[in-house]
Amino acid sequence: LQDALPLCNYPLVARVDSDDRCLPRRFETQLDFLEENPTISVVGGQMRELYTFRDCVEEAIRLTPTDPSTLVQYAKFRNPMNHPTVMFRKSDVLRCGGYEECHLFEDYLLWAKMLVSGYTLANISDVLVETDINDDYFRRRGGIDYLKDEVTLCSHFVQLGFFSLVDSILFLSTRAPIRLLPRYARQHIYRLSLRRKRTKRPKTG
Repeated sequence: LQDALPLCNYPLVARVDSDDRCLPRRFETQLDFLEENPTISVVGGQMRELYTFRDCVEEAIRLTPTDPSTLVQYAKFRNPMNHPTVMFRKSDVLRCGGYEECHLFEDYLLWAKMLVSGYTLANISDVLVETDINDDYFRRRGGIDYLKDEVTLCSHFVQLGFFSLVDSILFLSTRAPIRLLPRYARQHIYRLSLRRKRTKRPKTG
């Protein structure tokens, strides 16, 4: 990401994952938003996650805060942006140093750098992207190595001045138990506690 960003020819850059699906008018909606809000550097949106089971598909929305001031507080506990949904002003991101190496958390670190530097981030209430979730998603979000990556992220946050030592302790104390749980238990917590607007529909095909 860091190598590719300077090669982009346009002032606005949209993040797109190859295995996600952008909903109709995603880019139009974000372009209009950034044109109407010139002081906002990054805009994201809500993301629909599809969990496929044997006989049904469960839909859940990963909600992120739409109010910029609420977003700052939210960022102390969780990633405030759904990375696959973001569109940003290239110049603002590069002025903050762009994406830095931070395994699995390059985007979260970038948002923290931008907030500390005084840039404004926001989300719109629309669902912009849809993604499929499988067992590997939950497997990758657990284990000692993942927890070590979160410790590294906290270290960056403290160096930035985004986190105090107390912030780091609170952040890690809420995450460590989840990372060390068995995959099926972690999946249950994500589905029931960390996602909102859950609905089910029969599986087709």
